[in-house]
Amino acid sequence: MSSASIGAYGSYLLPQSVATKRNLSQLVNELERIDNELTAKAVHEGDDLPYPDVPEMVQDFLSLNEFSLDNSNDRSEMITQLRLLKRRAPVVHMSFAVEADAPSLGKIVGWFRDSVHSQTIIVVGFQPALVAGAYIRTPNHIYDVSLRSAFKSGRTVLLDKIEELSHGNE
Repeated sequence: MSSASIGAYGSYLLPQSVATKRNLSQLVNELERIDNELTAKAVHEGDDLPYPDVPEMVQDFLSLNEFSLDNSNDRSEMITQLRLLKRRAPVVHMSFAVEADAPSLGKIVGWFRDSVHSQTIIVVGFQPALVAGAYIRTPNHIYDVSLRSAFKSGRTVLLDKIEELSHGNE
């Protein structure tokens, strides 16, 4: 594989397992670790150093982008480009009433990547006051899709119905 096939960070596809900034940092750290181990293996040719462990997240990323770990220059370029992506990836801040599980975050980030931008990363927060739903913040908009917000927007309808029911009982 030549360095030209590595491409720029803008062309990288991220697996759903890389949903958050923390996941992206883990991906970069794992690739750096693997690069260091493969470089040490190449320097110590005669020694029987084992091939480094490649976590599933890294395997998914390599497979999705059709990359290989064989070439040292390609690995270095890939790591450099991923560091750029980590700084420049589109970020959506989401707050939930309860801690979100990994499969749910995977589905959410999958939707964002299909509908908004293919490299969207989610920063997850925790706001127990939401009760249910989520609070979503992008660089230029805020969306409140919580139960609290739904009750606020339907408050007049709810009050009218209560008034109607209370007059019906008289």
